[in-house]
Amino acid sequence: MKKGGVINITLSNDKMVVELSNKQTKTIEESDLTSEQRAVKNFLQSSSDKKSISRSEVEKMVGRNYNEEGGNKGKNGNAGIIAAIVVVVLVLVVVIGVVVNKNKKRDY
Repeated sequence: MKKGGVINITLSNDKMVVELSNKQTKTIEESDLTSEQRAVKNFLQSSSDKKSISRSEVEKMVGRNYNEEGGNKGKNGNAGIIAAIVVVVLVLVVVIGVVVNKNKKRDY
């Protein structure tokens, strides 16, 4: 949306009207819609009270979804690494404890 200079998307007579940053409007026919544009059109058609959406609203919605999904993935990845480190440290502690214990028994 930012690259294309989109400011606002409006649904008018079941056609998508895109307002661009250079003060132009562009009507997009159903056959020319991309999958993302179809998703936006479906969203606008499904919400009875909303027939227009601005770029900032879309960015907020996408950012919130990205943070909700992406944040969980990052935490799970870190939890796996931390768990692996804890397991390795515990194994090392047990091995060192066994070696030290055997050395003490030999001295007696």
